[in-house]
Amino acid sequence: HCHAWIDRWHGLPARAVPIHGLEARATRPIKPRRTLLYAETHIMFDEMDRLRDEKELSGLLTHYSVLGAADRQVWQDRLLDREGVEARQLVRFYGELLAYGWLDQNTGLTPVLRRGEAPASYRITTAGLRALKQLRAEQTAAC
Repeated sequence: HCHAWIDRWHGLPARAVPIHGLEARATRPIKPRRTLLYAETHIMFDEMDRLRDEKELSGLLTHYSVLGAADRQVWQDRLLDREGVEARQLVRFYGELLAYGWLDQNTGLTPVLRRGEAPASYRITTAGLRALKQLRAEQTAAC
């Protein structure tokens, strides 16, 4: 049997939903989605802008592109330092490349770990190769 009561947040009648033979009351009605233009409410973020603007970011991705040229399926060692890039910034760049889907991270099939090394950690993805190809095409068109 269903209890008629008022949703305290919206002043609307609540619905009773049977769950495993028990009665559970939905206290909030499902709200219809509002369609807003994203650009009006948020700053649009384009990861290609980051790749264009941060030479060290594109350099790191290029590093894995060069290493993966012969066989993209082979896991490459993590680059632990890069000239002109602080260690914390390098970590952020790795995070960005992973978040954009431009690098894959090997978290399961790593060889024996050694102090100060990160063997077989990353490889470039197809999306990463496409991003670099697009960047190079833009640079060529600009010249």
